[in-house]
Amino acid sequence: MDQLPQQPHYPDTSQYGTQFPAQKTNGMAIASLVSGILGLTMCAGVGSVFALIFGYIGRGQIKRSQGTEGGSGMAMTGIVLGWIGTILTILIFALLIGGAITLFNWSQSDDFDDVVDKGVGFIAEEALEEIDESDADCFPIEVHPQEGGSTSRKGRRHGTTHLH
Repeated sequence: MDQLPQQPHYPDTSQYGTQFPAQKTNGMAIASLVSGILGLTMCAGVGSVFALIFGYIGRGQIKRSQGTEGGSGMAMTGIVLGWIGTILTILIFALLIGGAITLFNWSQSDDFDDVVDKGVGFIAEEALEEIDESDADCFPIEVHPQEGGSTSRKGRRHGTTHLH
């Protein structure tokens, strides 16, 4: 019978060195990374603040764990994303508030009234021109004279004008 050569037997080396327990990832570091991503995508402001809180707590826990917890890179990434999201949120709010103040101040000026009057007049003129230039079938408009004066209006039906 053919026998396979036996594998050499190696002694157990655990008695010669220090065994390190498996390193687990810190939960706060994971929460910081997820919050940082959400803070930049969906939950602007709130997610970024949570990313900062979870990131700094997670980094502190990882340092105190004496090597039993990992995830320092995730916590740092969450902190960076949290600061970016916080700064962007502050800038957006500052621009919105500045724009609102500018619009409010402008709306209180005489220029605003002039612009609104011109805009409304322009829109009305354009609408009337479109009605006059349209090829749509229109029924004659009948206007009856009122007290003290005669009134005549034009009505169109297939390009003809009817006066009453």
